[in-house]
Amino acid sequence: MDPNQWFDELSRKQTELGADRWGYWREHVLFTFDWWLLLLYFVVGWFVWWRLADKRKLTELLPLGLYVLLISLSLDMVGAELGLWDYPKMILPWGARLAVVDAVLPLFYMLVYQYTRSLRGYTAGLVGLSLLFSFVLEPFMVKVGVYRPLQWKHLFSVPGYLFVGLVSLWLSTMTVRLMKRRRPGGEWSPAE
Repeated sequence: MDPNQWFDELSRKQTELGADRWGYWREHVLFTFDWWLLLLYFVVGWFVWWRLADKRKLTELLPLGLYVLLISLSLDMVGAELGLWDYPKMILPWGARLAVVDAVLPLFYMLVYQYTRSLRGYTAGLVGLSLLFSFVLEPFMVKVGVYRPLQWKHLFSVPGYLFVGLVSLWLSTMTVRLMKRRRPGGEWSPAE
């Protein structure tokens, strides 16, 4: 099969899969208990974070949260595409399959960062967070039918959560440093 025909066949299958996913979501997910649970998780998570977040530190917290979100979404999509895990229940039938959980994960990382004073403290908090996510949150999500590990074990997630937190901290630290650089006239300069 030539590359154009192959690509056309892949596009056709993707369109068909998208229609099937939409139908599955509409018939078996939308407005179910699990759907409401995910929505509640998202809303309550952001509400609690907003109440607990130190608003004076938002310029440090938000870049960290953004990087956690971007890395989590990326890893989640790659893992699902590789068939390592999947999500039978989701808030929306398109995009990252469990974007609602990926959108709440940064809240935990930002709170760990806010309440720790050093890299050692942050890393210790990440270890606790990684263990909590891997051995409490993930099994709970399996039990309620939201998450289905296919070729994945919860233990494999521990270094992943640590990786996300440490890389996000490094990226956000670099971003905040760049944002603070100013030229003598007050203009921003990445070269200084």
